[in-house]
Amino acid sequence: MHRTCALLCLLFVVLCMDAITVIDVSGSQTEFEYEQIVSSGLVTFNSSRTRGDKTVTETWRGIALVAWLESQGYSSWHEIVCKSIDAYEVNLHRMELDEIPAYIAFEYQGETLAETDVRVIFPGLRDNMWLRGLTTIKLKGYEAYPHPYLVRSLNSVFSSDNTVPVGKFINEAMHQQQGTLVILDADMQAIRLEYPKHLSGVSLLWDSENKSLGLSLSQIGNMKLKDIVYIQCGPMAYVSEAYLGNLQAIAKPLGWQWESIKAKKSYQQLQTPYATGASLVDKDDYWVVME
Repeated sequence: MHRTCALLCLLFVVLCMDAITVIDVSGSQTEFEYEQIVSSGLVTFNSSRTRGDKTVTETWRGIALVAWLESQGYSSWHEIVCKSIDAYEVNLHRMELDEIPAYIAFEYQGETLAETDVRVIFPGLRDNMWLRGLTTIKLKGYEAYPHPYLVRSLNSVFSSDNTVPVGKFINEAMHQQQGTLVILDADMQAIRLEYPKHLSGVSLLWDSENKSLGLSLSQIGNMKLKDIVYIQCGPMAYVSEAYLGNLQAIAKPLGWQWESIKAKKSYQQLQTPYATGASLVDKDDYWVVME
């Protein structure tokens, strides 16, 4: 009985494999029929795979995944999950997709793929990251991260124009070796990035004249990240002076439940590895201790 039900469910899925379901960050679902997607125009691309002791080059035709999503109005997302007919999933961050090509393939070596064989191909990644029998694309937005325990002014850690590798900053200013970075820009757009996975080789750029912090990246997806007002790694965070006394204003975009947070100020004189001149920060610098 159970086997019959399973076979019927599989048959139903196969019969419905003439469309791809896209789930946006709000959970809304839209089905795109293959004919509708293909009509937008296919491009030719190549991939190389190692089979035995040989490198095989293959030719595909399909659509550029990110460009197609943007053409359908899907631009504000941070992660993508592609799911196959057999429930296999591939999960990639938007930053990774800004750096590597990704395609939905409808043709292989001059032959049209069966509807149950439509694939997601990443020519720059190993084929164990590829996916066969694409059924669903789920887009994910910012997911809240636990609030920090200590928050300090960005002005207290940078005193002059500086270019600091992210790894050095989180090690010396946040006492972490690796982990999740939470970044909020002046447009109240929050994003989570992993160090070193996403930020190896990336630096923080401090403009002392405008007292603004940026990344040595032009943008991630549709986020320009030119003016970072908040950065966190682990239990410690730094915030611009404008929000140091008003953390409640950034609670919502960061996903904090402000009503459950107890915050108090703790005035201290603290050393910073990025200060030039005096070894101690300004006497008015303070921590915000959050519980």
